[in-house]
Amino acid sequence: MTDSISRQDAAARQEIAVDVGVLKVQMAHVNASLDAMRSVNKEQSQKLEEILEKLSEAKGGWRTLMWLGGAAATLSGTIGVWVGVLTGRH
Repeated sequence: MTDSISRQDAAARQEIAVDVGVLKVQMAHVNASLDAMRSVNKEQSQKLEEILEKLSEAKGGWRTLMWLGGAAATLSGTIGVWVGVLTGRH
């Protein structure tokens, strides 16, 4: 009976050793996948920063265009009023 138990014990230990080996291999794959995901995430973060920088620059450009448009409208309105005043139509 002791011999039977020791065989079962040895078989159980062998099975546990195999399971531990399988888990180690799986963890190695998980770690490799995680490293790859971190690398991709870093690249995407850099690209996002570049996009945000470009949008910030474009925002400044739009502000300048709006200012110029407002200034042109004000100037043309003022000229129109003065032309009307000087020609006696206002």
